[in-house]
Amino acid sequence: ATTFAIHNIKFEKNKNKNKKNTINFIIGGKNKNFKFDKTVQEKILNDIKILSQKYFVQIIPSRRTPERLIEKIKNKKIPNSDILISINNPIKYGQFLCQSIANIVTWDSISMISESVYSGVGTFIYSFEKESLPKKYKYFHRDLMEKNYIKNFSINFTPFKTTINEDLSELKNNILYKINQSPIFNT
Repeated sequence: ATTFAIHNIKFEKNKNKNKKNTINFIIGGKNKNFKFDKTVQEKILNDIKILSQKYFVQIIPSRRTPERLIEKIKNKKIPNSDILISINNPIKYGQFLCQSIANIVTWDSISMISESVYSGVGTFIYSFEKESLPKKYKYFHRDLMEKNYIKNFSINFTPFKTTINEDLSELKNNILYKINQSPIFNT
């Protein structure tokens, strides 16, 4: 078992300088566990407005983000923000994650949280519909919090950095062990 979801995002951490005062707000959407209703969407929109008073907010919707919310963000023309639509380029997406001083990610996607943590930029999980959170997600969030990879979002957060090199090294060793034990590779 691994701690993180496996992804194909490319990170060029050493080449990217953090953009001073820039944060990313990465938004998931409705899935089998979360309704992502109007109340949740309004809270996200309101929090982005508040954050934009202190930070430049890059809003990154996912393919599951409700179109209605994306349109509201566009129509509100929130000062000190930009909405980044259709980032299908893994290198560009990785650069956005690495260049901010903080990443705020809705807690409905293990993949998006994994990608954000891997960037090395502090990740804050944005909770909603707490009664709908499956055990799998609870364990995932708890494990990452215990390792200081993520923190719960609050409007007055303090940016932090993290590294997952230990977990990556363990994953690499586990994969190599499995390969070495396989009769297919030991002929």
